[in-house]
Amino acid sequence: MVVHDHAFAEDREPLSDRPRLERWTIDPRARKVLTETIDDRGTEFPRGDERLTGRRHRYGYTIGASSVRDLGALGDDPRTGVRKHDLVGGTTVEVDLGSGRIASEMVFVSDGSAAGEDDGWLMGYVYDAARDASDLVIIDA
Repeated sequence: MVVHDHAFAEDREPLSDRPRLERWTIDPRARKVLTETIDDRGTEFPRGDERLTGRRHRYGYTIGASSVRDLGALGDDPRTGVRKHDLVGGTTVEVDLGSGRIASEMVFVSDGSAAGEDDGWLMGYVYDAARDASDLVIIDA
């Protein structure tokens, strides 16, 4: 889950200073929610393999930015990337989409019903500020 500490607190801009990726584990017996920060860099649009929604999974995908404002505004030199989080190994790899390119939410598309959890592709639109146009981008998961 992406947490925004102050979303909509100052104005209608939905982004807080540093949205971060967290895992929330609900313990119904203790009546508590345990939180763990996975990525404290600017991040948004968490997704995973929807075949595993509500079940244990290893990989998650987000959009990361060189600056948090790049997630919501063009600024001087926006840049976003697609991050793959290994939730078991604790590592993250990022595909940099390049200067002036802003990614939308990516969708995971599996390579068939029997495919492994990260056996597939991420698909989403990426806006290119220099061309004032968007491209459908497909990335090997």
